Amino acid sequence: MHTKTNAFYESLFRLSMMFRIVERVTQWWQVPEGLRSAQALSRCILLYSILLGSGFMTGCSSVIVPLAPGGTASMDSGQGLVFGHIHVTVNQKEQPSKILLPSDVQWFLSKKGDGKVIRIDALPIDGPFAFELPAGTYRLSDINLDVTLGVWEAVLPATFTVQSGSCTYVGSWELDIEENFFSG
Repeated sequence: MHTKTNAFYESLFRLSMMFRIVERVTQWWQVPEGLRSAQALSRCILLYSILLGSGFMTGCSSVIVPLAPGGTASMDSGQGLVFGHIHVTVNQKEQPSKILLPSDVQWFLSKKGDGKVIRIDALPIDGPFAFELPAGTYRLSDINLDVTLGVWEAVLPATFTVQSGSCTYVGSWELDIEENFFSG
C-alpha cells in the first residue's frame, strides 16, 4: 500500500511541476494577435511538451519505502519480499566525528528488461530492512547517503532476483565513510 501511495504522490508532484513549466513556457511564448502562424506553432510546441512530460511521468521511476519495523507485508500476487541489513560507520568508528549522518540510505535499482529506475527510499543506516518488489531480476546501480559534506555515492553493480511469493536475502552491507575521502 505504501508503494502505491508514494508513487501516486510522486506522480502528482511531477504533474504539478509539469503544469508550472508549461505555464511559464506559455507566458514566454505568447505572440501578438497578428502572427497567427507563430501562434499555431507555439500551440504545437506546447502540446508536444505536455505529451513528452507525461511520458516521463508515467514510466521513468517509482519510489518504494521499506516496511516499518514490526510491519506486515501483504505479498500481493507477483510480489516478493527483499530483506537485509545495513551498517554505516565513519572512519571505521561507530560514532561520527565531524560528519553528521542522516537517518537513511537510498538505493537505485533497475529491473532487467524494463529500464525503469526504482528508488528505495529511507533504508536505515544501522539495522535490518525489508521491502516488497514485483517479481523479476534487479540491478542495484547506486547507493546514496546525504551527509553534511555532500552526497556520498557508491556504485555497486549487484544483481538479485525476486520471485513471486518468496523472500530474497540481499546480505549484510557494511559501508564506511572516511572523513577526508569517501569510500565504501
